[in-house]
Amino acid sequence: MADLSILRLSGNNLIGSIPFDYFSNLASLRMMDIMRNKLTGSPPMELFFLPQFENLVGSHNKFNAPLPNTKDTTGVLSLVGEVDLSYNLIPGSSALYVLDLSFNQLTGSIPEMYGLIHRLILDHNNLSGSLSTFPSTNTGVLMLSHNQLTGRLCTDCFAVAQRLRRFDISNNMGITGPLPPCTPFIEQLDISFTSMAEATLKIEWLVKDNTSRHSIDSVLGVPEFAICPSYNIPSAVTHPVVLALSPSYYYYQGCICDKNGTAKSVPLYTPADSNGFYTNMECVVLLPFTPPPGGSQFPWWAGVIIAVGTVTLAGIIIYLFYERVSQLLASRQTLHAKKKPPGLGKKTAMVTLVITDVESSTELWEWDPPGLGVMSEALAIHDRALRRTLASYYGYEVRGKGWFLVCVTEVTTEGDAFINAFHEPLDAVAWCLAAQVELLNAAWPSKLLEHPKAMPVTSLECSRRTPTIPVKTHAYGS
Repeated sequence: MADLSILRLSGNNLIGSIPFDYFSNLASLRMMDIMRNKLTGSPPMELFFLPQFENLVGSHNKFNAPLPNTKDTTGVLSLVGEVDLSYNLIPGSSALYVLDLSFNQLTGSIPEMYGLIHRLILDHNNLSGSLSTFPSTNTGVLMLSHNQLTGRLCTDCFAVAQRLRRFDISNNMGITGPLPPCTPFIEQLDISFTSMAEATLKIEWLVKDNTSRHSIDSVLGVPEFAICPSYNIPSAVTHPVVLALSPSYYYYQGCICDKNGTAKSVPLYTPADSNGFYTNMECVVLLPFTPPPGGSQFPWWAGVIIAVGTVTLAGIIIYLFYERVSQLLASRQTLHAKKKPPGLGKKTAMVTLVITDVESSTELWEWDPPGLGVMSEALAIHDRALRRTLASYYGYEVRGKGWFLVCVTEVTTEGDAFINAFHEPLDAVAWCLAAQVELLNAAWPSKLLEHPKAMPVTSLECSRRTPTIPVKTHAYGS
């Protein structure tokens, strides 16, 4: 444990306080992470007495005791490296080189003990009082937004704080008066959502940027539907500056009303103050012209056009609906009729017959080697292939003296020939194609494929030859 340099205890639901005696012998400890626990009491600032310690991360806890006073911790504050105690319940204050106490419940004014801090982050607290003096000439980052600060800034604040780089006092509506001339080293400056304003309309330390304008931007307090000019730090500054400035600071000079370039609007200003300056601005959208009572509010020809268009549109919708319903009913009736044998239930009907035959079947029967039964097996394969797809196309095989003999006498499946009946020619042709595919993919006897009439043939058009079935299709009316 004597060589331990980094100790991480975050996210363990630790409760209570941290006594310094537990860690007083860790001479090599440089960093401790105790964030996201439930620790209370005072943060363990005594850790900075350790010779190597330089970083304490204690955010998102429940520390509720004030930080130690400079008089009680002589020599500690000057050795502090970096401390993060954000999101706690610390009611007091302290002084460190780098200190983040944002999102706490700090009250009162900013004490002088913060003078040693280089980066001071105190936003989202309840600090009050004024900034008549800056905490220190060494302060480089000062974040004070979302507090309850009041009064004016000191006239020489920026002249004294020559090292100040980032300064944020936004969302402190109690701060008034103009902003003193900035130090040439300032990099970020945010005074939006304050009551600060220039004493005169002549802003000496800002220059108007004619190349860019603020559009609707609630962060800067630009009124809705308004476009306001942008201001920058003068060219004497040698580096870009991030400037957040509400248009109320320059009394809305140069602001215009425009709702996306489509709706006309006019500015409505709050009555001027004692100096004749406007302290608020709103954009009021102009309403369309309303005719006086008794006047014609709607032209007759517009009513006729609307009426004719409505009737036409209704007619188109009804026609499309009728066509769609008719198609659905016809399709349903067709499918229902195909569930019965073709020709039944109608006085006049069209029946499509398909007659098949195996090419050279007599020659193949005569060739069939005795005792092998090659043609019997091949004929069984042939019959199964033709019957397998018949029902998918609503086809019926004609046998004996069945229902079909009302129209045709003595038609039946004989030998290797088939007579099939269909409701429509399209179903008959589709079945013929499906039957040919079934025959092509059938597992024929190998002995059969040795006969010249059935042996495989390779060419550019086909890669296999199977027993050929001539097909004749006839349509008969009954």
